[in-house]
Amino acid sequence: MDTGVLIAVVTSAGVVGAGATGTIVAHILGRRLRAAQIKQTEAQAEQLKVQTALVRQDIYQQLTDDLRNELARVKADLDTTRESLRITSAEEERLRTRVLELESRVASWPACGATPTRHGATQELQGRSKPTYQQPHT
Repeated sequence: MDTGVLIAVVTSAGVVGAGATGTIVAHILGRRLRAAQIKQTEAQAEQLKVQTALVRQDIYQQLTDDLRNELARVKADLDTTRESLRITSAEEERLRTRVLELESRVASWPACGATPTRHGATQELQGRSKPTYQQPHT
C-alpha cells in the first residue's frame, strides 16, 4: 500500500476512531512484514542455489584436475613401457643375430675337421691353452 494512503488512514483516525485506525494500520504493516519476510526467504534460497552451483563447479574442477593428472601418469607409464619394449626388441634382435652367428660357426666345425667337445672346445684345441673370446660389439 502506498505511503500516501497510510497517511490518509492515520489522518482519518480522528473521524473514525483510534481503535479502528490502529487495527487497519496494524493489518497493513503485518502484510508488509510478511511480504518482506517472503522476499528475504527467496533471497536466501537464491543465495543457497548460487553456493551450491559454486561447490558443484569446484567439485567438477577437482575431478577434472585429478583425471588430467591420472592421464598424464598413465601416458608416462605407457611411454616407459614403449621404451622398454623398444630396448627389449633391440636386445632380442642382437641376441638372434648372435645365435645365428654361433649356429653358423657350429655348422662349419665338421667342415674344418674339428669336432666339438662337451664344453664347446674342439679336439684340436684341447691340448692348448684356453681360447680367448671377444665380446661382440653392440
